Amino acid sequence: MPESIAAVVVTYNRKLLLGECLDALLKQTRPLDAIYVIDNASTDGTQEFLSQRGFLRECKIRYVRLPENTGGAGGFHAGLRCAFEAGFDWFWLMDDDVEPYLDGLEQLYRFSTESHCIHGRKTGPDGRPVAWGDWFDSRAIATRPIEDPGFIIHPRCQEVNVGCFEGMLLARDVVAKIGYPCRELFIMWDDTFYGFLASQVTKVLYANVLALKRKRATDTVSGGFLGKRVTLAPLAAYYYQRNRFLIARKLHSLGPAFFLSTVNYGFRALAKDLFLTKDLARVSASARGLIDGVRELGRK
Repeated sequence: MPESIAAVVVTYNRKLLLGECLDALLKQTRPLDAIYVIDNASTDGTQEFLSQRGFLRECKIRYVRLPENTGGAGGFHAGLRCAFEAGFDWFWLMDDDVEPYLDGLEQLYRFSTESHCIHGRKTGPDGRPVAWGDWFDSRAIATRPIEDPGFIIHPRCQEVNVGCFEGMLLARDVVAKIGYPCRELFIMWDDTFYGFLASQVTKVLYANVLALKRKRATDTVSGGFLGKRVTLAPLAAYYYQRNRFLIARKLHSLGPAFFLSTVNYGFRALAKDLFLTKDLARVSASARGLIDGVRELGRK
């Protein structure tokens, strides 16, 4: 009997992009058995849009509206729980601002005998492949890029120890062992951490197959010794700093490596927004994230 696969799509105020994502999910060459749409209390008329477009009449689509915005972490926690409790064998996780290639699931599932946590490649809005892939240092709570992002040395696939909720394909047995994504993280580091937990029970694969189209560009800024840096919204900047402390506490990684990397992460974030973007809102958000992170260490 074929294994069952459910997609889990978390959305917040991006109804048009969500519609494009759902259109592609319904046309997969390896058909999905269910599509869970987890609405993080959108205020842009997402539910009405889905109804008008006929998505809510699709037997495969299961719409769940949360009472409040719980961030990506809370949304994937809720969605994965729904799909897991419904008994599906595999789960394909994605945000609302990506569009899967029509054979994306079929391509990823070919690796299901080698790994129970699989990622594919993405293209950006310009159609070019997006570089992805990190290695997570659980002592420093830091990441470094993989050495072969272009699949030159490893043309078929390579191992990573992080995750990405832009297209992670995850097997039921992994969820049974590691649980659901950590709701406390809200946004930032949530999928990295979840992928690391998955790497403790299965090989996490990054496959050289095109799975998704990323529909929104990532803003970056470059400057001197700071190098090329991603520009985060203030809310993301806050959680980027704070969540490292939460993860360090969960992994019992409160040693010298963590505190040295915290100085590096904090300094670079503050310097970038003081001297490159000159955005005081982001400076304030990063500083508050660091302060609240330190406070988290005192929690039991």
